[in-house]
Order: sequence, then C-alpha cells, then structure tokens
Amino acid sequence: MLSVNDLKYIFYSDGNERRADNAILTDIAYLIEINMLFYSKITLCSKNKYSFYIDQLKEGKLSQYDIAGGGIGHMVLKLIAMDVLRQNREDDSPIVEQEFEGYRPDIMTRNRQTIIECGTINPQKLLAYFKSSIIRKLIIIPYPSEEDNSILGHTFTPGEELLDFILFLEKDRLDKLRQITGK
Repeated sequence: MLSVNDLKYIFYSDGNERRADNAILTDIAYLIEINMLFYSKITLCSKNKYSFYIDQLKEGKLSQYDIAGGGIGHMVLKLIAMDVLRQNREDDSPIVEQEFEGYRPDIMTRNRQTIIECGTINPQKLLAYFKSSIIRKLIIIPYPSEEDNSILGHTFTPGEELLDFILFLEKDRLDKLRQITGK
C-alpha cells in the first residue's frame, strides 16, 4: 500500500511537497487500497541514461523542438518516456504537450490510452485523465534524487469502478459547495 508520503514523492519529486494537496493524495491512497486504482513501479532505465541525455541537450546534439516545455531535466524525462513507448511498441511518434481533459499531458499515445507525466505533477490530473474512459494507463516519471541509480516509472491503471467513484466525488463536492453558497 502507498502512503500519502509515498505519493508526495511521486507527484512532487522536485522536493516541494509543502504545496501538496493532502486531501487528493489521501483519496488516491484510498483508491489504491480498495482496488479502484492499481499501482505498480517499474525501472525505466539507468540514471546514466538521464545524465547522457542532459549532456546531449546541453551540447546541442539533440533537438529540443519535439520535447519543448519545462527545464532540461523535464525534457530529458520526456525523452525517456518516448523511449519507453518505443521499446514497449506502444507508439513510435507520441503526442507531446497537447491539451486533453483541460490539461497538457507531457506525452500521450496517439490512441490516447496511455499518458506519461514527467517531473512534478498536479495529482488532480490523475482523476481528470481517468474521468475519460479512453485512458487505460498513467505513468508518472519523477525527477531522480541524488541517491537514485535508476529512473522509475509509477504506473496507475483504473479499476472497473473508478469512473463511478470519480463522478461521485465530483457530485459530492459540488453538492457541498451549493450548501455552503446557498445556490
């Protein structure tokens, strides 16, 4: 089981956990606990590859055009994400930074079944993406820490009742807001 602190590391890997939304992280931990959301962790590559890509970008040996958006570490994570999709034969030319469900996922397969978010992300995105019944997998690739030897991917997949739960949460929060405002 993942704790809220584990989720903080996954969603706020830039070390800025103090801005974390503990309520949504608690919801996500609960959804995993009751099997409405499934979680797994995979090693994507060595940290050496991360360092190699940073050097390649700094030296101008790789084009930033296809992966623009964010700092150099963020762009490197996007390169790794594209490598993963190619290696798993999921997509050879994924969509980069295109609007979907009110957000701009870092990487999305053309069939829109897999989204990869890199670095620090708003945990609300997880629920927003899975509200779309098209999405079957969300992979989060956090920034590596100094101690890390590899780049990890944190994979979330929806359980059968997740969409119903997300819609219930939205309705419940809207009803509470209406009670407070009297509208």
